[in-house]
Amino acid sequence: MAVLEVTGEALLSGDFEMFASVFQVPQTIVTLDQRISVATLDDLRRVFEGVHAHYVETGVVELDRKVVEAAYLSPTKVVSTHTTVTRSPTHGETVRQPVFSTIEKIGTTWKVTSGEYALDKNDGRAKAMALAAQNDAGTE
Repeated sequence: MAVLEVTGEALLSGDFEMFASVFQVPQTIVTLDQRISVATLDDLRRVFEGVHAHYVETGVVELDRKVVEAAYLSPTKVVSTHTTVTRSPTHGETVRQPVFSTIEKIGTTWKVTSGEYALDKNDGRAKAMALAAQNDAGTE
């Protein structure tokens, strides 16, 4: 399963182990308004749980994700831009949001090593990430 499929299925189902299997820690997650230090799996879990809870609260049942562009920087490093639209029967469809990711082959597994999300501070996913950052003394 590709990284976007794994992360999307994990976020919708609440499966942190599946989600964590394709993320490297430590890393920094960046939104338009903040930088979040993800130093440990506990930090990653807080971010995951916040975003998953947001999806549950808003009734998200589908993530429409499309790769816009991807390029190999080396045989073990890819940079990629994808977009995400969330769909909910009660809240409709969100505006397509771009994400820039660095994905690296670590051992035999491809893992996200950094992510930049074009989310402003009023977006529910950004709020969930900010809450995770507030609970993390290591936030930059």
